[in-house]
Amino acid sequence: MKRAIILMAPFLFIACEKDNGEIGLDQVIGGLPDNLIDTSLSVLSFTQSVDSVLVAVNYDSQRQIGGYTGSRLAGARIDADFGRAEAGFVSQMILNQVNPDFGSNPVVDSVKLYLNFSGSYGDTTRSMSLEVYELAQDLDRDTSYYSSFKPVDGLKIGEKLNFMPRPNSAITVDDTVEITPTLVLDMDKAYFQQKFADVGNGAFPSLATNEDFVQYFKGIHVKAASEDGSILYFNLNSVNSKLLIYYSNDSGDDRIALNFAQDRSTVPMSFSIFSQNYSSYPTVFNLASQDSVNGEMTTYVQSMGGVATVLKFPDFEDLNSQDDIVINRAFIEIPIQRGVSSGPAPSGNLQLRKMTSDGPGSLIDDFIFGQAGGDGKLRVGELRSNKYVFEVTQHLFDAINKGKSSNLAVVPLNRGTTANQTILKGGNDPVDPVRLIVYYTKL
Repeated sequence: MKRAIILMAPFLFIACEKDNGEIGLDQVIGGLPDNLIDTSLSVLSFTQSVDSVLVAVNYDSQRQIGGYTGSRLAGARIDADFGRAEAGFVSQMILNQVNPDFGSNPVVDSVKLYLNFSGSYGDTTRSMSLEVYELAQDLDRDTSYYSSFKPVDGLKIGEKLNFMPRPNSAITVDDTVEITPTLVLDMDKAYFQQKFADVGNGAFPSLATNEDFVQYFKGIHVKAASEDGSILYFNLNSVNSKLLIYYSNDSGDDRIALNFAQDRSTVPMSFSIFSQNYSSYPTVFNLASQDSVNGEMTTYVQSMGGVATVLKFPDFEDLNSQDDIVINRAFIEIPIQRGVSSGPAPSGNLQLRKMTSDGPGSLIDDFIFGQAGGDGKLRVGELRSNKYVFEVTQHLFDAINKGKSSNLAVVPLNRGTTANQTILKGGNDPVDPVRLIVYYTKL
């Protein structure tokens, strides 16, 4: 019969000096050995800021992993627990057909930026505003970009003010074609007249190749222009995400397309950027007063380079080796806090990473080895008793052998393409704290 020892803060660890090959033995004993040496150890959890997260590696590496994929975010919202979060994105665009010729006496009639919805986060019943700026700097292919990146903006070339987002409603384009839910922004006709129509004669060098084009038209920065509302997700890789320049000339009417395509020889660089403000809004938690010595009853996790929950384990120097005990499996369970604020959407998956002085670092071994992959999935329980479960067998075993454990950071699986917020119960919760469950074997 299998029996689990459920260990809460303070935790009880059962350790032995065995090699990693003995982790995961099938036999699990049904009782405690008489000579068991036990030690009560405390584990703490608290909230810590994460200044920035990686949102794009260098160009060559990004192409090797499939290009610049995932949703791009834009908008802003205020939450009673997390303060204000703002999201935007920068992206290059490429010509659908190089060497465009606008013909004789071209006149730009209208320019539309189409952004295909892939979701939303926040209150879509509130109006919001977005602005579009031209990038005034090149996106460097040799650079890795982080969520705190601040682009140098040029002219404002588009906007959509005081609109009600409709991320689930199809739209009609050109009065005839119905496409999936898409946001349409009006762009500055005069800018595109000067930048494109006046020079696009079929032989303008900067429009001759897309390699030249991304140096000429460096890209766009889409950003929030409202204080509160929602954060919208856009799929730039959709065929419905593009910029259309509608124009007329001596021969009639036509249009030219720019897009975000990832299947060309020149791949447009794109990534989301974020900022958070916890100090100017009535947030429940105060980052400046987090008790990293005694821990907190409630902790917080936010993507977009916001905050992470830190698990702080004690050192293990005082533990004695038990030659007849082997740890088979070890799990951490972290319950979700219920009935707090407006109930921000939790992440579907969380990860455990080593917490360094620079923020969350590499994944712990349990998320690298084995098919389980460390798990971290959200379990839905009865009466909203939801929790996250993480396997920590490798990490716990190595920590006991080394006599210490690094702090661990609880972070979302997708930190740069979502806007999730999660409120967790801390190690000091009096009813349902963080738990460590250890399965062991007597040899």
